[in-house]
Amino acid sequence: MKYCFPISDVPADSLNADVLGGKGYGLVHMAAKGYPVPPAYVITTEACREYLKGGITAEDLMQSIRVKYIPEIIKGLTAHFGYLPLVSVRSGAKFSMPGMMSTILNVGLDLSNEGEWSARIGIEATEDSRKRLIEMYGEVVRGMPRSAFEGLSLPQREKCYEVANGHKFPVAEEQLLASIEAVFKSWNNDRAKSYRYLNGIPHDLGTAVVIQAMVFGNMNDKSATGVLFTRDPSSGAHEITGEFLINAQGEDVVAGIRTPEPLPKLDAWNGTVAKELYAMAWKLEKEAGDAQDIEFTVQDGKLFFLQTRSMKRTAQAAIKIAMDLYDEKLIGAETVMERVTHKQFLAATRPSIDPEWKKTHPAHGKGIAASSGVAVGKAVFSSATALVFKKNHPTEQCILIAEETTPDDIDGMNAAVGILTRTGGSTSHAAVVARGMDKVCVVVCGALERKGNSWFIMSDDSSTVHIVHEGQPLAIDGTTGEVWFGGEPPLVNGAERPEVKALLDLIEDTYDTYRVVTKPSQVKGQDKVLLLAAYTCNIAAFEACVKAFKGSHMVIDLRPKFSMVPDADKEFVMAFGADGLSTADAGFMKEHANVLVKYGDSKCMIVIGMKVSGFKEIPTVTSLEDLLSVKGLCMPDSVLLQKTVGVMNVKRIVDLRRKAGDDLQSFNVLSTKTDPKLLQKVTIALSRDALILSALA
Repeated sequence: MKYCFPISDVPADSLNADVLGGKGYGLVHMAAKGYPVPPAYVITTEACREYLKGGITAEDLMQSIRVKYIPEIIKGLTAHFGYLPLVSVRSGAKFSMPGMMSTILNVGLDLSNEGEWSARIGIEATEDSRKRLIEMYGEVVRGMPRSAFEGLSLPQREKCYEVANGHKFPVAEEQLLASIEAVFKSWNNDRAKSYRYLNGIPHDLGTAVVIQAMVFGNMNDKSATGVLFTRDPSSGAHEITGEFLINAQGEDVVAGIRTPEPLPKLDAWNGTVAKELYAMAWKLEKEAGDAQDIEFTVQDGKLFFLQTRSMKRTAQAAIKIAMDLYDEKLIGAETVMERVTHKQFLAATRPSIDPEWKKTHPAHGKGIAASSGVAVGKAVFSSATALVFKKNHPTEQCILIAEETTPDDIDGMNAAVGILTRTGGSTSHAAVVARGMDKVCVVVCGALERKGNSWFIMSDDSSTVHIVHEGQPLAIDGTTGEVWFGGEPPLVNGAERPEVKALLDLIEDTYDTYRVVTKPSQVKGQDKVLLLAAYTCNIAAFEACVKAFKGSHMVIDLRPKFSMVPDADKEFVMAFGADGLSTADAGFMKEHANVLVKYGDSKCMIVIGMKVSGFKEIPTVTSLEDLLSVKGLCMPDSVLLQKTVGVMNVKRIVDLRRKAGDDLQSFNVLSTKTDPKLLQKVTIALSRDALILSALA
């Protein structure tokens, strides 16, 4: 099996993100379409999986890379340039994991070719690149802390490395081999494992390794590096956003080392490059049918593309972008349903700060709005404290305040409901990861300062100081970038957002839908409903519902609440029907069934949970075929469901759907196909599954 391909010559059976990783696949696409992409080689995810098996397999693989693939890479790149370029060695898994795995830039720069590179890109750029290489290689390959190199000159860095490791900094070929192995190893570092766990990414995929010829954004003041989003990743607005840094390398942007310039200023810096960049970015989005996250470098006035991938986005942006792309006829309704998960739908309907309150309560500070939504919680000043807070206060929320986050903060960011940083940018680690995790985030709050055990914000006229100590409340608005220390602002319903309403209209226009209801007032304008008997207030309310719905298309779930909850000790059990119910539960069902017999319309009503004479019945759903006779989708009232369905039950149903391989068309269906025999073992709780819009067709 071949494990390494140039991006210009990948065989058809390997031309996918499963083999090449997302980064490699994007590079292959851009190279084939004629975009200005530096030549590159991809070592496949299959190689990484072989390496991760360990033992002799890993040793054999690295020896094969040394003997077979490194000479091939060197030969190919040398033939292209007429000399051997420096390279970046970067991770690239199938699913984007920003900042979680390792990258090393400027690989191949050693004492033997330092003079040669000084002639090509200048003495300053060469020295800067060599300093960066020693620092990154020392950290990623040798496990040295970056702080060990802080403030040191190039000779001092070389000496520091030599003292710590017992040998001089390695030559080019050894740098390359060790960097490749370090990227393989980074697949299983703690932060990468945490990120995969939090985002539902399988742990056995492995990462590809991209070895790409360097272009130098740090060459001179006519050079730059940046990140571009074809749509606003926070709001979803149809406008190019992003950031860039003049005379810098890519790590400076994402690591928050320097505060970058907003992308609109690129035009003033180099209008020709800006025009070319924007035109190609729109073209990439159109080809992908999705908003793109693009990394670019300008070397001495010439533009290069280093990456394109589907953009991380907030829940609100996910809905707006999907609906805009649908309106632009770039995607169809089916793709909209696939793009937007129900988790995102619920997140997009979450509250926002009452604008009337804002009129009398001006923000204490303002930064860049990096991930939309509102977060209210207690201040914590480190990831470790966030984890302790969550453990000790499970019913409360905290907000992480930091100078800037790093990949090691992934667990602390997950424990917090929001993130506030003093530095960084809209493409910094905090911003990108927060959007991927759908955490509220505000970055570059420049007025924010740390003093001892508190953070403070000075008012614009320096007349007032607003202080928050650890454990005290604050609020951040990730849509506007505003920050308040102390108090809890009033909120308004986010379900009124235009993009949310447009999505609901599309679902109703596209599908024959049923709405989840529990009381008569919820049926206005609806002729197809799923009535949750267990969530009506009492038998009188249930009777009123049945009377109100008579003549409509109604599915009635008669199961009591607790019979819908799966047995946590049994993997594929859902309780349906009267078997095993308590006397009280059985009485509940019988009482409600009597109402149905008295007032119901058997031609239009279907019963779930027990046999009722004269009505079509689904007593126990044992396979998907039982659902096919009931037409339409179940579309929930999101406010109702957020109040009545517990988080643990939602997780359980998602797990069941994944294991079942449920491939029914619905909004947020998790269509992972598995052994079809499992379908005969799995029962599906229609009412509980309504939270993730279970198909009734």
